[in-house]
Amino acid sequence: MMGEQEKKWVLALTKLLVGRTVVEVGFISASEVEEDWYERPFYITFDDGHSIYPMQDEEGNGPGALGTTFEDMGVIPPFPR
Repeated sequence: MMGEQEKKWVLALTKLLVGRTVVEVGFISASEVEEDWYERPFYITFDDGHSIYPMQDEEGNGPGALGTTFEDMGVIPPFPR
């Protein structure tokens, strides 16, 4: 059972993501990555121009890996700068 905070997040994410079309995927370039990050994360860009990418934590202390349910690719790792 979802708590109230989780319900709010699911509702907000549903409004932002459901129905969107992926228009681009890739790894953030070395020139675009945060100055103190030593790796470049994978990103997904949608048809409305917004993107998502994994981070280690809410403070953005570094990029993170992205877990998947794809049989041949269970994890998308960040790459070195």
